[in-house]
Amino acid sequence: MQSIFLPDFWIRHRFVQSFLASKHFGKAAEMQDQIKTVPGILATSDAYLGYYLDIPENPKGLLILLHGWEGSSQSAYVLKTAKYFVQRGLSVARVNMRDHGGTAGLNEGPFNGSLFREVFQAIQMIAAKYSYLPSFLAGFSLGGNFVSRVAIAASNSTGTSIPNLRQVFAISPSYSPQNATAKIDTNPFLKRYFLRSWRDSLYQKYLNFPKLYQPGDFRSTRSVMELTEKLVLKYTKFATLADYFAVYTIRPEDLQQLQIPLTVLSSRDDPIIRVEDLHPLQSLARLRVILTNYGGHNGFLPALGDSKPYYIEVIEEGIRNTVSANFL
Repeated sequence: MQSIFLPDFWIRHRFVQSFLASKHFGKAAEMQDQIKTVPGILATSDAYLGYYLDIPENPKGLLILLHGWEGSSQSAYVLKTAKYFVQRGLSVARVNMRDHGGTAGLNEGPFNGSLFREVFQAIQMIAAKYSYLPSFLAGFSLGGNFVSRVAIAASNSTGTSIPNLRQVFAISPSYSPQNATAKIDTNPFLKRYFLRSWRDSLYQKYLNFPKLYQPGDFRSTRSVMELTEKLVLKYTKFATLADYFAVYTIRPEDLQQLQIPLTVLSSRDDPIIRVEDLHPLQSLARLRVILTNYGGHNGFLPALGDSKPYYIEVIEEGIRNTVSANFL
């Protein structure tokens, strides 16, 4: 469905929106003093994943947040979302996927998009601690891909595998990772940014596990696609890059049997996600698709400073519609 979202003219450009999404403005993303933040590590069957739990007094619900690729639990868009909903009485769990948020030393194997089970189990474990509360799940970019797969997996098990999960939100989700990777490589700025960030992350893996990794494997690559292929073929079980991408590509037919409500928010001017990859999605009884003309990638900022991003409005509306109008 079409949505009316019109940011101020001077921040309307897709790269401005995308750039501002990862920027902290003053104390906008800081938690209040009375909010208790507890770090933790979850031992899943495949990996150790770190997370932070922001706990208000007398929480009335749980929101689990999942960052994008090369983001973390400390990313501005994650912290801004956490602060907003903690102030409205929800406990918020900010999960770090493998190798993100300073966790490169927790697991020998490197992060890749196929590692769904460990993320699913981590979300399952957090929700189980608060099974008496209604829980909600939101993910950004690659995190949007992961949370969508959580909605699909939970639906396939009659919705009982994630305790009390009421709704899932995917912001700027990467449903075709191969197309997203190729699109990143078409823009020199994005390609340079992600190559540098990923190489830095892989270098941290080398520092933690020098016998398993060689820095030279990463430095000579000239594109994100080339680096992806090199890592996949050397450090995963996949025989081809196509096999790897196929595992976490989300197709319209994958969403046909949703039992967990899923809201997808994306922008037509996203510099990373092709809008054509979302066009085949049809709104179903449990699937709501919102496409805006502006917003960039994870942006959706109406104005500069501590303005409320449109994705927070979407999450807030979805929670209220799911529970009750006066829940938040």
